[in-house]
Amino acid sequence: MLEFINNFIGADVLDYVLSGINAVYPILVFPIIFGTTRSLWLFWRQSVARAKMSFVVLEMRIPREILKSPQAMEQVLAGLHGLRSSASPFKINIREKYWDGEFTKWFTLEMVSDGGELHFYIVTDKKLRSLVETSFFAYYSDLELIEVPDYMSRIPKNTGELEAQDKDIWAIELALGKEEAYPIKSYTEFESPDDAKKFDPASIFLEIMSKIQKVEFLSIQIVISPGDPKWSEAFDDLLEEIKGLKGEEDSDLKNLSKLYARTPGETEVLKAVEKNLSKPCFDTIIRIFYLSPRGTFLDSYARRGIIGAFNQYSNLELNSFKQNFSTGTGVLAWSPPYFFAGIRTKYRKNRFLDWYRRRDVPPETWMGRWITSTLWNKNFSSKFIKLNTESLASIFHPPTNLVLTAPHIKRMESKKASPSAGMSIFGDEKDIEMFTRPPKK
Repeated sequence: MLEFINNFIGADVLDYVLSGINAVYPILVFPIIFGTTRSLWLFWRQSVARAKMSFVVLEMRIPREILKSPQAMEQVLAGLHGLRSSASPFKINIREKYWDGEFTKWFTLEMVSDGGELHFYIVTDKKLRSLVETSFFAYYSDLELIEVPDYMSRIPKNTGELEAQDKDIWAIELALGKEEAYPIKSYTEFESPDDAKKFDPASIFLEIMSKIQKVEFLSIQIVISPGDPKWSEAFDDLLEEIKGLKGEEDSDLKNLSKLYARTPGETEVLKAVEKNLSKPCFDTIIRIFYLSPRGTFLDSYARRGIIGAFNQYSNLELNSFKQNFSTGTGVLAWSPPYFFAGIRTKYRKNRFLDWYRRRDVPPETWMGRWITSTLWNKNFSSKFIKLNTESLASIFHPPTNLVLTAPHIKRMESKKASPSAGMSIFGDEKDIEMFTRPPKK
């Protein structure tokens, strides 16, 4: 081949081309090798750090009546956002990032229906438990967070256990229909000055989830990781485009005319986007999981019911939820790569069972995703979506007094209260000491 090229273009030209390639080759290859090595190293160090996380499952014991709106939950989430941890942004801290594998810890908010009995869980790293409890009790003083055994021990680990128990699953993750700068419909749009018109969006989820059979299991798992405080900067160009100012150097008079020419609908969209970008965001993964014996397996109830419940947050002018089919457990024979649908379905189910049971998030680096991929299921489908505190509070919050939850949720029959200030104490020092001294070991 080289001899043919040599005869065709000449030896001098060939030598010149080869010498140029040899000179440029290291410059082209080095970034590839460096980027791959860096990505692989970060994946390793972050995996080591992640392995040290130890989750604690806290169940929300809800009082008989909650009068607070989801705005209280929004404030709780704002407090949780303050727990964001990442490598130091002020200096290039090599040890913190490249050796300690510093990463942002995540939480999960879970709505679970076990045979029609509803439970609300908050799952967090043990080291952050006291801070999470403080955030909740600051706004929900009557709420209790009780540590309970992890129900994941009852969920099959893989398709082998699934088949041995004669059960099947349907599961999927959700995505947003438009760019993340556009908000979904929030709880503020469900509120009304008229008590008869007030509505809690949680009621639809509870109604659907409470109607499953005793042998079925249905849950919504919301994984949240505090996002970058400067997340709005990524949408500066989009905001300028909505305003109609992108790429133009107009006079103030012309810009003013554009402002008055904007329709009421366009003005409302602009206000909604600006409000959405002004609040802290969480990198979020929303998973829907349905488990049932094969004899009673009816995935259409979970698929249509829960997906339909998420449609209440849709706004045609703003944003909505859609299914991320590439993460789902269902595989169609006519979908790419058009063969071995049965094997691909099995691997997808295994992948989702692993994600769900470990409450896992995808690796941050490309090499991490590639290494954790298999021949039949690439680990590039699961993706974070950005939801601000208001949007998350609209989806997950303790049910308000507008929701009829009995008998599906176990509620606190009475609320705890501290002794009244200035209450008289009768007895001498020995009597008081009996209640204050530590117990004998």
